[in-house]
Amino acid sequence: MHCAPEKAPCLNICPEDAITEKEGAIIIDEEKCVGCGLCRDACPIGAIYIDEHGTPHKCDLCIDYDKPLCISACPTGALIESSEDLVSTKRDKLATELKKIKDLIQL
Repeated sequence: MHCAPEKAPCLNICPEDAITEKEGAIIIDEEKCVGCGLCRDACPIGAIYIDEHGTPHKCDLCIDYDKPLCISACPTGALIESSEDLVSTKRDKLATELKKIKDLIQL
């Protein structure tokens, strides 16, 4: 899960401006970060964690790659690149199931 930049509370709460948006991804600049944890506390989906050294970590959507590595590595294909893909897949599955029910009712 990843917030849209215009809805990411961590972007606005960071006192050091260590969190920025790049190509739709929320990026934490570890060099600027002081490890205060405000971003972690503000994150509504728990996507930011602070390690034992006070360094924040979160998914950056693999902006330096063609596709997020977690999607490529997932052995079951459970991960997809965008929520639109998920909505489309669920919508198609629902339409298929509803057609089956309609066909049964017409028997």
